[in-house]
Amino acid sequence: MTAAPPPAAHSDACVFDRIALSLSGGGFRASAYSLGTLKALYQLGLLEQVHMLSTASGGTITGAYYAMRRKSGHAFPAIYHDFYRLLEQDALLPQALARWEAGMQAAGAQYKLIQAFAETYSHHLYGEARLGMIWEPDASAQAPFHLQSLVFGAT
Repeated sequence: MTAAPPPAAHSDACVFDRIALSLSGGGFRASAYSLGTLKALYQLGLLEQVHMLSTASGGTITGAYYAMRRKSGHAFPAIYHDFYRLLEQDALLPQALARWEAGMQAAGAQYKLIQAFAETYSHHLYGEARLGMIWEPDASAQAPFHLQSLVFGAT
């Protein structure tokens, strides 16, 4: 009777070659926590190894922002700085409420608060960018975009 061979040893580089990351929901706090998670992975030198990103609700706000900015060629420090400043200002709620009030006056009761929030987030986070740009081919031979699979969830 022969003994089974020992399991193959894995080097750290091999274990972290391809990472799947999930950013959970929880509104504003989840957005901030997700930003901190991305920063930790960046500081560990692992952020570029994230090949799959799955998000829900507040994690989607951060994940979509990161993916779109990264696809546009922005480096993580700039992405972090800009998103951090947006969260720090904490102006999205008052701006969404002001947009809702103006929309109610212009369009009446059919203009919903959720629409005002969606438009406010879209304006401040994504501008003219749309999700389809993520799937456009990169212009350079060495694409800066490491994400291969994205699953954005919302509530």
